[in-house]
Amino acid sequence: MEKFLEKIDEYNIFNYLLPGVIFTYLLKYYIGIDIFQENIVEMIFIYYFIGSIISRVGSIILESILIKIKFIYYTPNADYIKSSKKDKKINRLLTVNNVYRSFCAGSILLLILKIVKELILKYNIPQYIISTILIMMIALLYLFSYRKQTKYIVQRIKKK
Repeated sequence: MEKFLEKIDEYNIFNYLLPGVIFTYLLKYYIGIDIFQENIVEMIFIYYFIGSIISRVGSIILESILIKIKFIYYTPNADYIKSSKKDKKINRLLTVNNVYRSFCAGSILLLILKIVKELILKYNIPQYIISTILIMMIALLYLFSYRKQTKYIVQRIKKK
């Protein structure tokens, strides 16, 4: 466990673990869904996974929407790479930027889950249907994340 914690960098702590911890806490006290486990090792992995999902929702869905409505914009990736080599603070700013995106995505997900929970209760939807839909949505989310990451890798290779 110590070796795992030593390998977690600042980015992973602030973009995965912290949002996962906060989301799990709010999930229990705002929505009434308690996923806490007695085993701290299990909880760290659960926090990390939930934080990863939140981060992916922010990156794949929220970011795309905000770009389309021109709420945010990005410079070309080549400019980012060049500038971050000159100004080391850009990477830190990017981390903070992504933390904000994750907190925003987590807040939106909590609101969506609250509405979905009420609909499930109102229409008495069976648990196996909810679980199946949830797993399908997570699979799609990571499929699109994989595509986005592959695009970044290809861009970097082509620039070399």
